[in-house]
Amino acid sequence: MTHDSFKKGAEARETLTLKPWLQESPSQRHKLIEFHCGDALSFMQAREALETMRHEHAKNDCGFFAFTMVRQPLEWLVSLYDDLCHRRLKGHKETCPQQNSMTPKQEMLAYPHRDGLVSYLAHGFNGWASPGSVDERTVEEILESFGRHLDLVALTSEVPQIRRYLTRRFVAPHGVLTPQVEDNLDRGELQNANKVKTIRLSDFDPDELAQLNSTIQLDWMLYEGVLATHEPVQG
Repeated sequence: MTHDSFKKGAEARETLTLKPWLQESPSQRHKLIEFHCGDALSFMQAREALETMRHEHAKNDCGFFAFTMVRQPLEWLVSLYDDLCHRRLKGHKETCPQQNSMTPKQEMLAYPHRDGLVSYLAHGFNGWASPGSVDERTVEEILESFGRHLDLVALTSEVPQIRRYLTRRFVAPHGVLTPQVEDNLDRGELQNANKVKTIRLSDFDPDELAQLNSTIQLDWMLYEGVLATHEPVQG
């Protein structure tokens, strides 16, 4: 079912791209948009604005490329908790559990963030608290919208390839891809790998992982729907 939803959206987008105002601009100007994280509009709330922007940029001879990356749900969940409720706690105290008697792992298990990825894409960001209810139909709608409105849906495991793909597609054709640019691409990956983590996926035993998984079944449905149609990014 999820495979069909993504395919349906992609086929609709292929029909749309036949229109002249959606063709990629031959000029050197391009607008790149990544749906990532933060307190802006959710992906589902931004769909209409996204197509309006695509249309307006094309009328002004400016290319337009929108993409997102999807992460394995358990990795995403643990990373989100580490980032919000420890690394940037000052800005998220109202939504994070503050139990001094608990370890970070105990807090995650006691205060689950149910289907947070699907909720975020559908309703917007609300820290560790769920921003709204979701169900299987929500997942289907998100997958269809991915196919209809985005130029690329990749995996976070492909970040190095994505950086190189975007650089070579939008920078190199209009200039020289210097060694300094290549160094910056590699440096970004090194900085990410060296982040100090308060909690890691490897901290959980199999029973605890099963408990976490039981709270993110819709997130897994979304991820598997993306995998079903995914083609590796060629960097």
